[in-house]
Amino acid sequence: MAGTKKDISAMEGFTRKTYIVNEELSNKIDAISYWGRSTLKDVVFEMQTAFIKAWEKKNGTLKPIPGKK
Repeated sequence: MAGTKKDISAMEGFTRKTYIVNEELSNKIDAISYWGRSTLKDVVFEMQTAFIKAWEKKNGTLKPIPGKK
């Protein structure tokens, strides 16, 4: 798989966050990661990217939250 996907773990600009998530959905995300032979980090990154792209297509480009870096 080397060379076929971006190695997100080697990229800068990532931060650790803790979220409360739906258990059933979390288990499905874990299964996607397992069966897709990908890291959970990569799967979550893909989900976030797809969601934000769809949101911005519908609502326009997101603006930064005032006062937040």
